[in-house]
Amino acid sequence: MNKIRDNEVNTSFYNDKTLAKEDNDFVNERIMKSKGNMKSVENYSMKLYGNGKLVTLENPKGKSALYANDGKMNYTYFILLHRPKDGAPLEIIR
Repeated sequence: MNKIRDNEVNTSFYNDKTLAKEDNDFVNERIMKSKGNMKSVENYSMKLYGNGKLVTLENPKGKSALYANDGKMNYTYFILLHRPKDGAPLEIIR
């Protein structure tokens, strides 16, 4: 979802290229299984954090409102967005 973030995570965990590829393949497979299976965003709240600089969607239990179900498994996507400066578009936080 975010190549810069993925590279930073792999570097911080000292993952070699093989492990980084395995992780990338896992994430890509998860995303492919989610395509066409995302559930409607219902009964959610927009939550602001970090003095209004971070935003996410949460269900009443405080979990992400973004998820998919492929008939076998739920895939949850907890995504935080931030605005790097006033007037700038929202970006996925890494």
